[in-house]
Amino acid sequence: MPDGYRLPRTAIPRRYELRMTPDFAGRRFSGHVRVELDVVESVSELVCHAAALQISRARLLGPAGPVDLEIRLDPEREQARLRMPAPVAPAQYTLEADFAGAFDPLLRGFFLSAGIASTQFQSTDARRAFPCWDEPDLKAVFSVTLDVPPGCMGVANGPEVAAQALPDGWRRVTFADTPPMSTYLRAFVIGPLEATAPVDVDGVPLRVVHVPGKAHLAQYALEVGAHALRFFARWTGVPYPAQKLDLIGVPERGGAMENLGAAIFVESALLTEPGADGARRVAEVISHEIAHMWFGDLVTMRWWDGLWINEAFATFITVHCMESFRPDWRPWPAFAVQRDRAMFVDALPSTRPVESPVARPDEAEAMYDLLTYQKGAALLRMLEAAMGAEAFRAGVRRFLHTHAYGNADGDDLWAAIGGPAPEIMPGWIHQGGHPLLEDGAQRPFTLLPGPSSARWDVPDAGSEGYYRVRRHGPWTELGPAARFRAAADTWACVLAGIAPLEAFLDLCPMLAASDDPNLLTVLEDAITTMDHAGGGDALQAWTRGVLRPVVARVGWEAQEFRDAITLLGNVGEDPDVVARGRQFPSVAAAHGGAGDVLAEYRRAADPQTELRHLEALGACRDPELAERLLTMCLGDIKRQHAGALLSRLLANRHVGLLAWDFLRAHWDALGPRFFGKGFWRTLGGAGWLGEEADLRGFLAAQDLGGMRRLADQIVEAQAVRVAFARREGHRLAGLPQRTASSSSSST
Repeated sequence: MPDGYRLPRTAIPRRYELRMTPDFAGRRFSGHVRVELDVVESVSELVCHAAALQISRARLLGPAGPVDLEIRLDPEREQARLRMPAPVAPAQYTLEADFAGAFDPLLRGFFLSAGIASTQFQSTDARRAFPCWDEPDLKAVFSVTLDVPPGCMGVANGPEVAAQALPDGWRRVTFADTPPMSTYLRAFVIGPLEATAPVDVDGVPLRVVHVPGKAHLAQYALEVGAHALRFFARWTGVPYPAQKLDLIGVPERGGAMENLGAAIFVESALLTEPGADGARRVAEVISHEIAHMWFGDLVTMRWWDGLWINEAFATFITVHCMESFRPDWRPWPAFAVQRDRAMFVDALPSTRPVESPVARPDEAEAMYDLLTYQKGAALLRMLEAAMGAEAFRAGVRRFLHTHAYGNADGDDLWAAIGGPAPEIMPGWIHQGGHPLLEDGAQRPFTLLPGPSSARWDVPDAGSEGYYRVRRHGPWTELGPAARFRAAADTWACVLAGIAPLEAFLDLCPMLAASDDPNLLTVLEDAITTMDHAGGGDALQAWTRGVLRPVVARVGWEAQEFRDAITLLGNVGEDPDVVARGRQFPSVAAAHGGAGDVLAEYRRAADPQTELRHLEALGACRDPELAERLLTMCLGDIKRQHAGALLSRLLANRHVGLLAWDFLRAHWDALGPRFFGKGFWRTLGGAGWLGEEADLRGFLAAQDLGGMRRLADQIVEAQAVRVAFARREGHRLAGLPQRTASSSSSST
């Protein structure tokens, strides 16, 4: 790994005073920062972070008076070296600097979108907004002042404490000091916004900040946010660690961010009606970001190799929160589906340990994947099941109390939790992969051939364990969670080539007869895989035979079964589903109605409807319209939507190669727009392409930096599906035509 990306620990920041002034017309900003520092050894320069900034003046105030500093920028390492005329002795100093920069075009740092200036600093982009010590363990107090144009509102981590009138209708707004926090959690938003009246949640003012005209979509977020704040305070035994909480909706940005006291969301993850499509996902995202106020903001990982401590915990505890909020959603069975998706990636040769080395900024960006979030959360769930819920929670409370407003690593976590954790969990966190258990023995489970000698200390966690089980026994004796585990493990063994396709086909009628929509996700993945393998007319008829009884039983309005109904229309070519295309936009897009779906996307009245129709366009089969949609991904579609659409078009059996050719031809233009935290979200659909698409050769020739491992995983996902097609494709023409009334007695 290259040296020099970490800052020396010769100066430690304690408090920032930051003033920011936007220039919307010029798409620029300027600012002034004062940083109170402890210089801990004699130095002749200060080294801090600065990326794409101009620093016009810097001086150091100390015991001997002010000293002007020579400014040297290091763009490669994203650092500023501030040299002194002579070395200074250890003492307390104040650094002052004036700086300026352009709003970032890639929705990172301080950026402008839809007329709103907002921030996205995780992982290493606070340095794009102001000079700072931009590493997670260098926590400091922040005082922020924003110069706000006429007609605009300013929001930051702390509550507003003062406002001063400026010329031409501007205002200078000052916000309260924050608790000690990492730079990546700093936030400020300036734009034409309005806020709901605050809701008092046990002394914490909670608001939703949104663009004008969308107040009616904010009430659900207030309900979810209030529940989450109360739940996490009660579960952790630790009061909410900030003075207020604003949930801020921005029309165009990537995902959501857990800034302490000022969480920022893309609108589609925040604003919705309670019963709308996607309301459940909105509740999960809001709760996840609020969970971070404890897991990540109050206690933060020491360095980015420990990102899983933040994200795995927030993912895990959010499921508990959802179970409290809406138990009818059955969130833990739904999480098992996410766990299974992580296990697919984790069974590839290019998997990594949950905790992996990080040196460069782009390597930190590559950590936002299924292994950090879902595998990490699944390991915590396994440990909780093995220890018991109360003993586990008591350990987590010790962890939070011990390291509040500080930083911690995995060893700190296991020591606080106690019990078996310090002995067994490092082996799960520090090596990739997971075992296959069969007849009392274990071996590494892999979807592609390759040597592996890894072994794991397997706790008795029942169906919550993070491992595959090849089981021989009666299916009917299993409970719901164990049924999902048996079905998912059987299908995984088929994909790996260690079980025959018939072993899974025998289960399919029973899966379709279940009232658990999570069980159907395994069937849906199998049908999609067989469709890409060339199932043809036989697969269409088989799909109709298996899924028609599902629709007859649950009805057309069952949102939890929408994906199964869509598959019945798009793989089974069921005429009844096709005739109801307007009710199922993906079916409409696949059967000649993509133009109508595009029109619905453009005139959508709320973010959820917009997103639903945009994602449905990925099912388009018309090459001419697909070309048009691909061209729109270059700039006419919101960035956060375009990556998802591109991925769906890549995964579309009918136009996937067309999309792949487009991606290759426009690689230089698309790469900067989508390849950061969104790398897998954008390129993951390529893992469904057939062997005629040379993913390995093309991606090997690209400079992917820290994203190389993610690219390897996509190539290997393609290889798994190609191997399945070669192994099983010729047998799909003879699929047995069964119905859900058929039964099976074993797995």
